[in-house]
Amino acid sequence: MAGVDILCSDKTGTLTKNQLTLGDTTLINAKDAQDVIKIGALASRKEDNDPIDNAVIKALKDQSVLADWTMEKFIPFDPVSKRIEAHLINNNTKEELWAIKGAPQVVAKLSSVSRCPKESSRYH
Repeated sequence: MAGVDILCSDKTGTLTKNQLTLGDTTLINAKDAQDVIKIGALASRKEDNDPIDNAVIKALKDQSVLADWTMEKFIPFDPVSKRIEAHLINNNTKEELWAIKGAPQVVAKLSSVSRCPKESSRYH
């Protein structure tokens, strides 16, 4: 391995089929997988044509639910923070939502009540 310049690994078909898809969703406090995918889709911008965002949005069965939300602020992926953030407002209820997606350890820290008790409900 010391002589390797580039190593490509593919277990999902991303390289061999040029297709990126979502795997199984692990539920912790969500009702179903589509709830989790909806939050991921809300933290995506279709107009950026990002392959990961496109896969998340495509996995959402009822994409019309996205029209209920207006994105107020979008913080694109940053390799230092290892996350994407989107601040959204529900057009009907005026509910505010911070939707994030990123590295699991980063998302877990943001959702920890002991880590940030006043802001823990800010992130979904």
